Amino acid sequence: MRFSIIKNLFLMNLLYVNPAKTNLQRIKSQKQGKNLQKKLFINFLLGQFFLLIFLTFFLGMNNLSAAANKYMSISIFILGFASITIIQPFFSVFYEDKETSSLISLPISEKEIFVSKLLTLISNSIGLFLSYILINIFSSIQFSHFNIVAVLLILVYSVALFSLWISLIILIFSSLSKIKLFIKYKKTFNTGIQTISFLLVFGFYGAMNALDNSIVSAKDYKGDFLFNIVANPLATNSLIKILAIVLLLVIAMILLNKFVIKTYFEDIIKVKASPKKEIKKLDKNEKINLIKIYKGMTLKSFSNGSLITQVLLTPLFIPMLFLGFIIALIGNPYFKEGLAVMPTAIMISIIFGIAMYGHGSLSFLSISVDYKNYEFLKTLPINIRQYLLVKYRLSIILQILPALLVYSIILLILGVDLIFFVTSLITFLIVSLSYGTYGFNNDLEKPFTGWGNITQLMLRGKTGLKQWLIFFGFLLVFALILTITVFYTIYLPKLWWLLTLIYIIILLALAFEIFNKFFKLINIEK
Repeated sequence: MRFSIIKNLFLMNLLYVNPAKTNLQRIKSQKQGKNLQKKLFINFLLGQFFLLIFLTFFLGMNNLSAAANKYMSISIFILGFASITIIQPFFSVFYEDKETSSLISLPISEKEIFVSKLLTLISNSIGLFLSYILINIFSSIQFSHFNIVAVLLILVYSVALFSLWISLIILIFSSLSKIKLFIKYKKTFNTGIQTISFLLVFGFYGAMNALDNSIVSAKDYKGDFLFNIVANPLATNSLIKILAIVLLLVIAMILLNKFVIKTYFEDIIKVKASPKKEIKKLDKNEKINLIKIYKGMTLKSFSNGSLITQVLLTPLFIPMLFLGFIIALIGNPYFKEGLAVMPTAIMISIIFGIAMYGHGSLSFLSISVDYKNYEFLKTLPINIRQYLLVKYRLSIILQILPALLVYSIILLILGVDLIFFVTSLITFLIVSLSYGTYGFNNDLEKPFTGWGNITQLMLRGKTGLKQWLIFFGFLLVFALILTITVFYTIYLPKLWWLLTLIYIIILLALAFEIFNKFFKLINIEK
């Protein structure tokens, strides 16, 4: 195998790791006159470096010698997180690229092509890989004294376990890619797998922290399979376990070679073969149902994988971000103070009702995502108001339902009383409807048409950093308002009605203004 060929193929594979991001960088590179592959490689290195620093410090902040029972959940979280980071690159690099079939006919060996793809896949989780090694080494030093032999054994164990896990993930997904149903609906499967994996990994980590609040020191902890290896790598049992993991890795490599590497170039031809679609013939006597057509057009425009993932995962981001606070507040008697804490219920619902919808919410881009069809329908002798109402209703319902479900679960977990629960849900629905309508108004009034991919559309041409700054600025301002509200209800509980009335008036006034503008815009488009 030739290193120079593998290096060039690796740089080419970076184009397919994240197609949406590649298209965005391609436009910037053309304007700046820079090499796209080098720019992607630099961004890739920076991303992995920051991930390494963040995870090492964030997870390394846990004093595992004082909380040894947390080591297992941290290890499983990192391994699970690694599986999430390779799902999209696996399908896009191995089965969605446009170059492999052409490369086979060139004087490039199949091994060189496959190794370059495998390196691209593994390197996408290199930040996690290095942070896992560092955390294991630091943990081992915390649990016992520094020993160079022990450190080397921990290094072997970390590399072997991480590589074994990645190998198993590749085997599973490679087997999945051979199923006919997957070949037909590969984009839907890809989105579904990413969503489910995210829920399982972060749900597991959240559940482990929520259900097990105990802290057990290394001296008192009885140990578990992974902990015992790191705590005492020189022990006989630990050496046997490390040897077993290495042997399992060897077996996984043999299986990879037999069922993945040797069959890959045959499988990719099958995956790339597009299934023939049946075209339904129209019956001249059949009545045309315009509402049904509008619904079909709208749902098709919302079928992008990134868009679906955004809608499903964004409502989960806020609970994950404040997981520690939510766990700490479970069963707090403050939430059972009845009418006295109604202002707090309203303010919390306002925060969640806005924060749980990201910049890619359906109502915020429902016109822009399907702008060509919208412009075409405006030229036809049809009721365009009816079309807009269908788009509005579907976008609002599809984006509110997941968020409402998540918020209801949070309230139930917190153990709030009936008054707090009902007040929160009513406020959340009003805020969600108003905020969604506000986004629809903006998109109808000023549609964003200069997008080349769904990522550009969701950001509306802005940078992701700017969006994050706006988001955290919003959280800081409303956190301050919420703090003032909580202190008000504690020190002036009998005047709960006054602050509640103020919040209700402000909320209803804003909602009235937003919906009034909505109906004006809809009537203009008659």
